Amino acid sequence: MSRHRLYRCAVWVGLVLAVGEQIELGCVRAAEPGGELVIKLKAARFELYARAPEYSEGPTWRDGELFFCSGSLMRVAKDGKVAKYLSMNPAGTVLRGDGHLLICDNKHKALLDLSPEGTLGVLADEFEGKPLNSLNDLTIDAQGAVYWTDPDGSSAAKPIGNIFRIRPDGTVSKVATGLAFPNGLDVDPKGEFLYVIESQSKKILRYRDADRR
Repeated sequence: MSRHRLYRCAVWVGLVLAVGEQIELGCVRAAEPGGELVIKLKAARFELYARAPEYSEGPTWRDGELFFCSGSLMRVAKDGKVAKYLSMNPAGTVLRGDGHLLICDNKHKALLDLSPEGTLGVLADEFEGKPLNSLNDLTIDAQGAVYWTDPDGSSAAKPIGNIFRIRPDGTVSKVATGLAFPNGLDVDPKGEFLYVIESQSKKILRYRDADRR
């Protein structure tokens, strides 16, 4: 089995294509970086931080430790040792402001909450009385609402993917559907837009008023 690696970089760069509200409003090609950003990019250096057991995704830092998804929920301890932390099938993690680690888990088909003390709880495992189909990636907006993508079974020929949201009061709702494998997602700092990567269409979709739907 080939061994995969986790790398840490001093500079993070994002590229966004503007698409909107289930229909494409247009695409914008990002300008080439210039000025101080170019200097930072040239100075960026990668270092091997830890060796992952297999394909890995969904990393989140918490209190000097790195959690990531790789067959199970894995943890890179402060001493650099990599070990299985919880036996599950996670696809994404995100850290809440109170130190709780939220996890998209497909073993239990649930959005899970791992407290700083190590207690594992369930935030959502059903919608309208039916079990959740799948959970891929997730994000949190400024009001504390959690969004996650449900891509399983969807494709360009069969766009049946969904995006769900759970509010702080526990209310779960479907905020988008008809998607061709929705994947990563995030809310902009002002809470005006929800951005979603639609992998099968190779687009980034933008939904308005993400936190007020």
